[in-house]
Amino acid sequence: MTTSFFELQLKDYNETGHEGWEHYRYGAFINWLKAHQTFTDQQIEEVAELINDDNDKPMAKGFAKELINSGKLTELQIIKLKILASLS
Repeated sequence: MTTSFFELQLKDYNETGHEGWEHYRYGAFINWLKAHQTFTDQQIEEVAELINDDNDKPMAKGFAKELINSGKLTELQIIKLKILASLS
C-alpha cells in the first residue's frame, strides 16, 4: 500500500467515521491488484493466507475472484490460489 493511498483511506475514515473496515481492506486489496502486472508465487501464497484469515468471507472471496479474473495470474497461480484459499 502506498502512503498516498493510505492517506486517502484515512481521510475518508476521518470525514465519514465509516467503520466498515472490510471496505478499507477491500480497497487496499484492489489498490494492490492494480499496482501489479504480474505476481510471484510468494505473493499468491501470502494473499491466499490473507483471504483465509479474513473474517468477512464474502469480501475475501470477492477479492479472490477479482484477482483470478484480472488476467494477471498464470494458470498455475490460479490453481495454487484456489487450493490455498480453499476456493471451489
